[in-house]
Amino acid sequence: MTVVCPGTYHEQVVIRKPVSLEGRRATIDQAGVNPGLQLPLPGFSQPQTIFAAVVIFSSDVKFSGFKVTHAQGEGILAAGLGAEISGISISHSAVVHNDLGFGVPTPKSTYFEELSGVTFHAHTLPPGMFEDLSGNKVIGNSIGKNNTGGDPLDCPPGSTTCSPQDLVTTGILVFSGGTPVTTTIAFNHIFDNAVGIWLSKAVTASGLKTNTFTNVTTPISAGN
Repeated sequence: MTVVCPGTYHEQVVIRKPVSLEGRRATIDQAGVNPGLQLPLPGFSQPQTIFAAVVIFSSDVKFSGFKVTHAQGEGILAAGLGAEISGISISHSAVVHNDLGFGVPTPKSTYFEELSGVTFHAHTLPPGMFEDLSGNKVIGNSIGKNNTGGDPLDCPPGSTTCSPQDLVTTGILVFSGGTPVTTTIAFNHIFDNAVGIWLSKAVTASGLKTNTFTNVTTPISAGN
């Protein structure tokens, strides 16, 4: 286990191998940070910038005890990028005031920006196939204040072509385009978001009734 000492860390955290990180009053604050992570993504001719504060590409990652704030994209994003990822545990952290979107560098990417505090996103494999995100857990976190005004990346002020999902934000989002996924989402407190927990059709989550919600319009939206 790696212990992160008390303090505020102005950086984008990218996790590419199994690790256990435990924060001791540690804050990952992306205020003023120009995210440096760029990836080749489907549908783009050039590598795209990823704006999440914490990006997890590996299985068997434990992330606990942090405050994550001021990200232009998600607070925490987990994506396998072509491989199954499992055994990820995000727990006892505060993910607040993310998905800000303003002042983004160029080139910008909206491929992963899902307007949620914590996102598990299945990466597209060959047509019709997605990664397996099963076995991951989001437990005991405080998640909220993630840009309830909408998505300035996908839906800038004054736009008349915004999709409905561009106008709301979510505490926890798990997306798979087709591969069945089972996960655990339990004992989180989600506040000041339009949607508390958003699950795509292929996702089944245990522990949903143990979560609590404050100032959330739709606590659980499943089967999307």
